[in-house]
Amino acid sequence: MIAVVSSLALTLGGSILTLEGGGFRATSVDAGFFAGMLAALGEKQGQSAPTMESTNLLGKYTAISSNSGSSWFFSELAYSPSFKALVEGMAASPKTAAAAYRAGWTSKWLAATDVTEKKFNLLGDIARAVVKDLFGTGDEDSIYMLQFFLASGFTWDHFVDVLLNSTSAVLPTTTLGASPSGKWADGKVWLVDHSVVTPTQGKEVRMYTAKGLVGYPRVSYAAQTVASRTLTLYTPAAFSMTLGGGLKADAPFRYVASSAASALADLQYSGTGKIPVIDKLKNVKSSSLGPDLAKNGNTQAVGMLPVSRVAAASSAFLGGVCVESGLIAEATALINGNLAPWASDAPNGQSFAAASALVAKLQSKGGVDQQSLDALATSGVHAVIDGVYTDGTGVANAVAAGASEITILLNSIANTSAASLATPNKLVALFDGAPPPSPKHADAFLTQVFSYPLAPAVVTQLHGFSKLAVVPGSQYLAEVAVGSIAATTAANAHYGVIGGLKVQLNVVSIGSSLNIGAFENLAHYDQLAQEIAQTLASRANVDFVRSKLLPMMLGSSETVEA
Repeated sequence: MIAVVSSLALTLGGSILTLEGGGFRATSVDAGFFAGMLAALGEKQGQSAPTMESTNLLGKYTAISSNSGSSWFFSELAYSPSFKALVEGMAASPKTAAAAYRAGWTSKWLAATDVTEKKFNLLGDIARAVVKDLFGTGDEDSIYMLQFFLASGFTWDHFVDVLLNSTSAVLPTTTLGASPSGKWADGKVWLVDHSVVTPTQGKEVRMYTAKGLVGYPRVSYAAQTVASRTLTLYTPAAFSMTLGGGLKADAPFRYVASSAASALADLQYSGTGKIPVIDKLKNVKSSSLGPDLAKNGNTQAVGMLPVSRVAAASSAFLGGVCVESGLIAEATALINGNLAPWASDAPNGQSFAAASALVAKLQSKGGVDQQSLDALATSGVHAVIDGVYTDGTGVANAVAAGASEITILLNSIANTSAASLATPNKLVALFDGAPPPSPKHADAFLTQVFSYPLAPAVVTQLHGFSKLAVVPGSQYLAEVAVGSIAATTAANAHYGVIGGLKVQLNVVSIGSSLNIGAFENLAHYDQLAQEIAQTLASRANVDFVRSKLLPMMLGSSETVEA
């Protein structure tokens, strides 16, 4: 394992809540969980209309670390009064939560996308091929999301813009420094987990490839490392913002680990025009990007960064196609598949806008030339994609932030009819002894931030967690399991984790089975949110929720009587 070469510049410490990614499923699980916890607290405290403020649900947490679909959820909870009101309304009436979620979220999203079933189903084969190549699986949720994305014709940035705007009125112009949705959020740090694509060892990021089998012109970049140092294909990163801090607020936490940033010398850009033999352009290198890979643009005045852009970076789960070749590269070029957000070193919140403009210019007539290549290098343009390529749980960055206690909300695949239910594999991957990540990551220890307990023991503990009684008649909710793990950190230079520290892990694992495969089945997520809220608020679970789950969420100082 790589030794840590430098300590953290900043730590947050205390208790941190982490929200695992997972697209639409993560968003509905988060909504159902928050609604259910508010309902349980409201019942205990005698409130018929519990709110984030009146219950102080997140009072003990220093920070919230989110990824992918959970970054959509937290974007809306933190910056949208209407979405906050939706979740609180679901808490006030868990039995009608599905209808409320459908009217207040899903229906608005479907209306904004204007995708017909015929158009949606036509792209199924392409979606399956891309997902299989990226993840080696036929994961229905991933196929569904890609199919939906391709049918809408959006770039990933626009996809997220429309999603946040239509469902919660979080505009593309809403910045991290904007006023939060309520006093519950003031002063809390939001860690928006994602990955920076830093290919070495013969790999490259395709920034633009022309349509057609020949595939020219094209532009790409590769990362150059400091002598004797190594980089993974995907470098873990996190935008950080103190909610309510204002436009000029600086990041309270590092963007990438200093040990990872110091291994990157520069980025090298290469390009070829329409005729490869004649139109070969001169390679050009960026200058040093600094400790935040953006010449301080990711750590200074981060309040100016757009919410939708950092959420897009966190959720671009298909962004990995930018380093793929062959059939997948040609397929995405044919449909103008721009699945990775682009960032640069432009200051004052212009990082994403400046990068997108430079990449878009490549698609114009005559856009691939030496001048455009030089401009990319001058601005250090690079791809930023989903944290699932490094750690999709949000836990690793929470550990790096110095948390002594982490409450982890997971959403996993489970079969409602199976005796053996959910195994949160992404959490297990953080422990020593877990199967290594894909060889393309270049380091088998990329995700291992805990040395104890070993991964097999973690699986045993997870399967032994206490399970709530799922509300009768549930169609998609299979399991709500709750328990704690006493862990010890492992030194990890990719995240900047110091080894030998004790961390209490409080885990809420929600397993569901969603038969996603047709356009209209997005409504299944509405029902899932209700089933979770009802289960947490159920009289059958009141003793366990009050004696175990509420103290876990609120802190041991909270007096709870069954």
